[in-house]
Amino acid sequence: MISDREIDRAALLNFKRLTEPDAYLQDLSTHLCDQKMWGVFIARNGFRKPVARLPAQVVEGFAKRDWIILENPSRARLNAAGASWFRRKTAGGDPYTAQHQDLVLARIGDGSKSAVRATVNQKESPLAWLRSRRDAQGRPLVSCEQFKAGERLRHDFERAQMRPHVTANWDFGASGTRRSHGAVKSNDISDVALAAKQRFDRAMDAVGPELAGVLVEVCCFLNGMSGAEEKLGWPRRSGKVVLLIALSALARHYGLLHAPRFTHARISQWSVDDYRPSI
Repeated sequence: MISDREIDRAALLNFKRLTEPDAYLQDLSTHLCDQKMWGVFIARNGFRKPVARLPAQVVEGFAKRDWIILENPSRARLNAAGASWFRRKTAGGDPYTAQHQDLVLARIGDGSKSAVRATVNQKESPLAWLRSRRDAQGRPLVSCEQFKAGERLRHDFERAQMRPHVTANWDFGASGTRRSHGAVKSNDISDVALAAKQRFDRAMDAVGPELAGVLVEVCCFLNGMSGAEEKLGWPRRSGKVVLLIALSALARHYGLLHAPRFTHARISQWSVDDYRPSI
């Protein structure tokens, strides 16, 4: 019989991995194994092999405490209750404040050597929340490339020091020029911030005026979908589809996605409705 202390110890050792995007527990038991084991699989090694192995009794203990959710009899994922318990146990300060955060170590930047690793509260980001959701087929609602593109845009937005100074109207006139009331002037910021602002402006120009607004609202101003829809004057539940299209366009601009190829069917002949070929 496994003790509560052993279950707690296994959770403390493995829940950090299970809080990573798409991480899961998989039953490794076969007819060749005497002891039933579960493996911890994560994206960093392409899910090729488990990074840890847990006895089935430990996983059963997780389930009894309602820390995991079974997707099928042989696969499970950490749920919100398990993640909250882990944050409380590992919080250095107030454990109940930490419970309502989702801190991960992320690599943020423009793809160059200047990219840095930083601790990010994913619950601060509506995009990260959408990334954790799944569609009807069980796939992530926001792809890895879309998520990276949105985070890169936010990184440039923050680095350009635009948030404290911008009360923006992200409308575009007939000339295609952006009106941003109160935006930072180029001669008031550092070279690093200026470069970030130029990258940000290029990204906005690349996706176009129809898609720029939703990217700024969700990725930069961190508005949820309902708030973004209200701010942009869109019907309810219409923004998610547009956001996904915008993120794909942004990912193509950053080189994370390639433009789709279209093949055209060859037209061999035009004819009227009652045409019959001669034999």
